[in-house]
Amino acid sequence: MKVIAPLFVFALFTLLSFPAIADVENSLGGLRVGIDTIQKAKVLFGNNFYKYAEPPADLATYVWFDKDSGLLLHIQLATIDLKKDGIINTIKLANEVPALALSSIKSLSREKYVSKVELSKIKTNRGIKIGDNIEKVLSVYGPPFSHMDHSTHNFIDPDLYIFRYGDPEKKQEGVFTVTTSKSSKVVVQLEVHYVDW
Repeated sequence: MKVIAPLFVFALFTLLSFPAIADVENSLGGLRVGIDTIQKAKVLFGNNFYKYAEPPADLATYVWFDKDSGLLLHIQLATIDLKKDGIINTIKLANEVPALALSSIKSLSREKYVSKVELSKIKTNRGIKIGDNIEKVLSVYGPPFSHMDHSTHNFIDPDLYIFRYGDPEKKQEGVFTVTTSKSSKVVVQLEVHYVDW
């Protein structure tokens, strides 16, 4: 999955160059990007988290593990201050450790940073969770704004389905990304990102 990162960054900047569209999704696990703070995340998932600053912007990032499902919950703030309970701007639920965080997370004891909630049960506001098939996603959200189908290329990465949401009058916009397994077409990663420009 390491190749996904540059593709997603490119897609994100491409999306943000267009006007916002109607709301799609801004919530994952009961948290809303651009609205809720890390304090609410601590209430929901507990105080057994790992905290680090993720390069290149050194944004404060919190991680919870689920030792049973192998899932990781990443919550990133719109601030570089690790001491500040800031607004959440990214929530990601996935099986893999981000490439940028490998050095600081790979060797961690997952038993030490376990969420008090089973991460496999986390859903979007519209009920999508890890393990759902892409047909269910599309029936709930409709056609994506963008679809990176790697089956037509020599990539080993899963497919990305990118949806947009936002309020053009308030100059607020975000991206909801669903990543599916290349072979089974089931959801392996969910990510909600928010930008206030």
